[in-house]
Amino acid sequence: MKQIKSEEELKGKTVERCRYSDNAYAIFFTDNTFIVFSGIGWEDNDVDINTDSFDLTPNVFNINRLSEWGVITTDEYNYKIKQYSEESMEREGEHERQLYDKLKKKYDDKNHD
Repeated sequence: MKQIKSEEELKGKTVERCRYSDNAYAIFFTDNTFIVFSGIGWEDNDVDINTDSFDLTPNVFNINRLSEWGVITTDEYNYKIKQYSEESMEREGEHERQLYDKLKKKYDDKNHD
């Protein structure tokens, strides 16, 4: 899906859906393009085209936004959340094992002195 980053590219587009998440409106078009408008101030009309690149590939940082924008289904969201949770627990377990081994070695060495 290609991101539009200018007003000129909007001409002739047909809106498929519009969604809001995290101070950003995403408008998706039928030609597999999208544009993001973000709030830039406190007034209702303080919005502008967001020219930051938005990655639509699910990752731990954008998964909520992609779900709210309708880029991924609820089932895909739940699967990814479970996957990220399992990966996080695995990393934490590995970190704890490394810390345990380091401390064990440290105190085993002290007991042999």
